[in-house]
Amino acid sequence: MNGGSKDEGKPPNARAPAAGGPGRNHGADNQSYADVVRDRVAREQRDAHLVVVGDFDCSGEDIERDWVERTGCWSSVTRVLLTHE
Repeated sequence: MNGGSKDEGKPPNARAPAAGGPGRNHGADNQSYADVVRDRVAREQRDAHLVVVGDFDCSGEDIERDWVERTGCWSSVTRVLLTHE
């Protein structure tokens, strides 16, 4: 084994995201995933648009605000709220 990362040499979209993912409060793991997203968006030659799908739970607003703040790479953010109907 060469001691490198298990993702070394893989294309960016084939690398496993950090544990936790967006919307989960796992401290450093979640920030690592935010860094991965921000880096991937920075490599693209086009605008990045985020669509947030949720319900009317107020905690969703804070999750969205936190994610947008920590990634800081979106050209637009659109919220889609689901109802029971």
